[in-house]
Amino acid sequence: MWWNGLIWLHWDYLVFAGLRNYHYDTLAEQLAGRMMLAVSTQSSHRFWESYSPDSPVQERPSNYIWDSIMAKVLIDVYTR
Repeated sequence: MWWNGLIWLHWDYLVFAGLRNYHYDTLAEQLAGRMMLAVSTQSSHRFWESYSPDSPVQERPSNYIWDSIMAKVLIDVYTR
């Protein structure tokens, strides 16, 4: 069974960091790109608690601090 629900960026970051740690850099960069796409395609220009793969309308609280993890992803991708 596969998860087909909301996506939380802080959990995705843990997967990203694990991929980098075990030298799966290509997969890590693909994941980072998808994370960035989820954030950047939002017309409201806000960070959300979670993202839906099925709906562009976010019905969750915005500006959650844990979504600032995207800054860490960008630093990790572009400073290695």
